Amino acid sequence: MNRKKDAGYSLAILKILYDTGTIRAQDLASKIGLSEKTIRSKVHAADAFLCTHDMGSIELRPHVGVVLNQDAKQRRGLSSFLKSHLPEDTMSDTNRMNKTLKLILLSAKEKTGITTQKIADQLYLSVPTTQKIIKECEEWLKAFDITLMCVRKKGLVMKGSEENYRQALKKFIVSVDSDERPAEDLLYFLPGLNIDSIEKILQEVEKEWNFNFTDNSYANILVYICVALYENLQGQKCLSLKYGDVSKNIEACTEFRFSRALYQRLNDHLGLAERPEEVGFLTVQILCSHVIENQTNNPQKMVQEYDKKLNDFVKKTISVVSEVMNVDMTKDETLYGGLVNHIRPLLFRLRYGVQSENIANIYVREKYISTLRVSWLISTLFEEYFHMSISDNELSYIALYIQSALDRNSRPMKAVLVSNLNMSISQLVTDKLIHHVSDIKECKILSTHEFGSMKHIDADLILTTTALDSNDSRILILPDPFADSNYDLIRDRITELKKNDYKKTFHFDAVCHSLFEPELMMTHVHCTDKKKLLKDMCTKLTIKGYAAPGYYQTVIAREESSTTSIGLGVAIPHGQMKYTNESKLVIATLDEPIDWGTEKVSAVFLLNILMKNENEINKWQEFYRQFIKLTESQENVKKLESFRNEIELYYFLIQ
Repeated sequence: MNRKKDAGYSLAILKILYDTGTIRAQDLASKIGLSEKTIRSKVHAADAFLCTHDMGSIELRPHVGVVLNQDAKQRRGLSSFLKSHLPEDTMSDTNRMNKTLKLILLSAKEKTGITTQKIADQLYLSVPTTQKIIKECEEWLKAFDITLMCVRKKGLVMKGSEENYRQALKKFIVSVDSDERPAEDLLYFLPGLNIDSIEKILQEVEKEWNFNFTDNSYANILVYICVALYENLQGQKCLSLKYGDVSKNIEACTEFRFSRALYQRLNDHLGLAERPEEVGFLTVQILCSHVIENQTNNPQKMVQEYDKKLNDFVKKTISVVSEVMNVDMTKDETLYGGLVNHIRPLLFRLRYGVQSENIANIYVREKYISTLRVSWLISTLFEEYFHMSISDNELSYIALYIQSALDRNSRPMKAVLVSNLNMSISQLVTDKLIHHVSDIKECKILSTHEFGSMKHIDADLILTTTALDSNDSRILILPDPFADSNYDLIRDRITELKKNDYKKTFHFDAVCHSLFEPELMMTHVHCTDKKKLLKDMCTKLTIKGYAAPGYYQTVIAREESSTTSIGLGVAIPHGQMKYTNESKLVIATLDEPIDWGTEKVSAVFLLNILMKNENEINKWQEFYRQFIKLTESQENVKKLESFRNEIELYYFLIQ
C-alpha cells in the first residue's frame, strides 16, 4: 500500500515539474499536501525514477528551488509516461479525447476494430466515461464523413473512404496538442517506416525547388506521403481516385509538378513503383489548402471549387479595374487568360514562401505608376478571396498585364459611314457614334457611289445604313442609324476586329506566359565565353528551383554533340528533361555577338523543357508556333536586342 502511495507522490511531483520546470520547495510541498521536510525525500524518489528511465533529473538548488533538467527527447519520454499513467481525474477532457482518437485511428489502420472496454482499460477510465468520450470522437470524425459502427466480435469500426481516413489522420497528427514531432506520432500508426530518410528527401526537394514550407505545411505533406509510401511498401492499394474532367487542370499546376518530382525521388529511393493516383491526391491537398474552406473527399469538387474561385477573382479584378479606369476590358480574353495563368503559381509561391525579386516594382513605379495604384485595389480583393496578403512587387506583375491590356485597347479606331441619307443627318449619326463609342475617334462619311468607286478604304470599321455589294469583313449594317442598340453592336464588332488583328501579329499565347520571368532574363550582357554564359543562365534556373543540380552539364553535353544555333543570330540550348522541375525559359541578349560554333549569336533562349503531360506539351507547342514567327524576322530579333532592361523585355513577350 505504501509503495503505491509513494508512486502516486512521485507521479504528482513529476506532473507539477513537467508543467512548471522550476518551483520552490515550499510551494511544491503545499501542492502535494506534505511537509517541506517530507517533500525532499519524495523528490529524491522521483529523481531516482527519472534517472533509471533516462528521462532527465531533478535538482534542488539553493535560493532557486526544485528544478527539472531534461533535453527534448527526455521531455517527450516523460510526456508519454505521464499521459499513460495519470489517474482519470487529472487528465484533461482534450487529452482523453486525443488518446481515444489515437486508439480508434490505429485500429482503423490495422483494420481490427477496438472495444470500449479495451479503450477504458488502456486509459484507466471507467466504461461510462469512455462511452461519453467516444461520442465526442464520433462528432470529431463526422467532419471527415467518417462514422463509428459497433460490429459484433470487433467492437468499434470506422466507416469511410481512404481519402476520409487520410484527412482525419493528418488533422489529428498536425493539430494534436503534443510535444512530439509529427514523425513520432506517425511511427505509432506506421511502424517500421524509415521516416528520417523520407524527411531527408522531402527537405532536399524543398531546397531544390527553393521553397520554404511553414511548419504546418511541412507536417501536412509529410503525413500524406508517409501514409502513401507505407501502403505501397505493404503492397496495399487503398486509394482509388478518378479526377475526370479536372485532370488537365491538376496537371497544369505547379503543385502537380512538385508532387510528381517528390514521389519520383521517394519511389527511386525505396524501390517502389509509381502510383499516379498518389501524385494526384497530394496535388489536390496542397492546391486547395488555405484556399478551399470546406475540403471534401471528392477531388473533382475540390479542384472545381478552386478553379471557380480563381476565375471569379480574375473576372472581379478585371471588372473593378475597368470601372476605375473607365476602359472596358471585361471581354479581353488575353488579359483574362494571362491573369489566370499568372495567379495559379502566385498562390503557390505565397503559400510556400517563394518570393519573386523586386525588379518589376521599380520599373512599374517609374513607367506605370497610375496602373500600379489601381492594382493596389486588388490587394483587398486578393485577401478576401484567398486569405493571404499579396506584396507590392507581386502587384507590379499584375499591373503589367493590365497595362498591356490598356495598350491593346488604346489604339483609336477609324470608321466610315456609308449612307445615302442627306449630309446633315449623316453628320448627326457620326457625331452620336463618336460620343457614345469611345474607341471611335474619327468617322468619315461616304455615299454608296463613292464607296463603290474606291479600291481601298482606309478604315478599321465600315458602318452602313444599307446593304453593300461587298463581302468585306469590316462592314456592319445599321438598319436604324438612330437606335441606341447600335452602340453595343459596334462595340462588339470593334472587340472582334481587335482580336482578329491581334492574332495576325506576333505574340505569345497566355498559356505560354508562365514560361517567362524577368528574373530569368539578361539584357545587353557583355560576355565573350559561351560556356560561362550558359553557366550563368543555368544557375538562374537552379537557384529558383526550376532545374536540379547537374542540369548545366547536360546543356554542355548537348552543345558538344551538335550546335543549337538556328540562324539570324539566335541559339536555343537545352538540357535533359530529367533535370527539369518546371518548364521555364532563360533569355539572354548580348551587347556583342559571340561564337556559337557555326555562327555568331546575339540572342540565346535556354529552353528548360518539361513535357510529361498534355498541358505541358500544349504549352511548348504554342511557344514554338510563336517563337518561329519571332525568330524568322531580323526585325523581330533586333527588337529583342534593343531592350536595355529585363522588365521591358518581359512586357514585350507577354503583350
